[in-house]
Amino acid sequence: MAAAWAAALMVLCKSLFLLACPALVAYGYWAAMERKQKGHWSANGKLLYLIIMVVLPFFLVAALQLWYNNLRYGSVWLSGYHDGRGGQFGFSTPLLVGLYGIFLSSGRSLFLYSPPCILALVGLSRFLRGVPAETGLIAGASLPVVVAYAKWWSWHGGWEWGTRFYLFLVPLLMWVSVPAWSCIDQPLSIGLRRLRQTMLALLIIASLGVQTLGLLIHPGAYWALTARELNILRYPVYEQGVWDIRDDTPLTHFVPEFSPLAAHAWMVWATLNRHRLDDRALATSAPWYSLNPQWAPQNVRPYLGFDMWFFFGDVLGTRLGGDKSIGYIMILASVLVVLAVCCVFKLRRLITHAAPPSS
Repeated sequence: MAAAWAAALMVLCKSLFLLACPALVAYGYWAAMERKQKGHWSANGKLLYLIIMVVLPFFLVAALQLWYNNLRYGSVWLSGYHDGRGGQFGFSTPLLVGLYGIFLSSGRSLFLYSPPCILALVGLSRFLRGVPAETGLIAGASLPVVVAYAKWWSWHGGWEWGTRFYLFLVPLLMWVSVPAWSCIDQPLSIGLRRLRQTMLALLIIASLGVQTLGLLIHPGAYWALTARELNILRYPVYEQGVWDIRDDTPLTHFVPEFSPLAAHAWMVWATLNRHRLDDRALATSAPWYSLNPQWAPQNVRPYLGFDMWFFFGDVLGTRLGGDKSIGYIMILASVLVVLAVCCVFKLRRLITHAAPPSS
């Protein structure tokens, strides 16, 4: 019952997640029949009551959505969710292109922005054998949504950091990865055990590093730099009848040197060295400069600087007698160290008292 109301709220937040509901219904029906066979329901009236309470939130959400559509857009059938290109593109991305972009591309891969999800590939077979019903639930709920997003013209989700469309996959993949984490405590030779621990540590460090890059540099700074300083596309923005390209930034999505990860790493380095190096040295150090020297940005400094997501950096950096960035880095480093220590102790406890995935 709680899952049904949560699913209805999910659909209200993002209508595309309606595609995940059939799998939730199928799993809920299977679970209900399991409980009935075990004698948890002495009468069919309880099952009927449960069905009513499961269906009710979806009727309420549908009514609320239709009322809002009529209030906001003048029609119950208009939701405001269009393709942003004059209605010309829609679900026009080739499926393999979208799937490649989601999972393997250098600019938007889910595994690049959330490296520990790679462990799901290691734990999948054991997870499937241990909890086949839950594996079917995850696959049935996530695959239709992933395929729909992969076909959408803006499969990448826009100009933000990472892959916002696929954040729901991260906790699901981490659930599937549970057997891989338990492999660390298996009877192994010292060398193999240390190798696995080192690989796990590298994944965690990579994950913290990726998120640090996204926090230190505002994503808009990189997009503004490429749009204004680099003549990589004749028409950088879609224009009907003039530049009818579905993807405005193919280099950023598919060329490693233009990946936001590489660009943010360079911008962090350039920000730290902006008082030591001249404009030419900063421009020629850009990762895409090796592809074409003509792509050296004319102006770099206006786009440098750490994001003001935590304003204490100004005060701390000034009191330390240095650049404001010193305060930012010290605060971020302190937060990451505390989180890392807490995670290590928590993971150690979980691994020591490992439970099967069904728990």
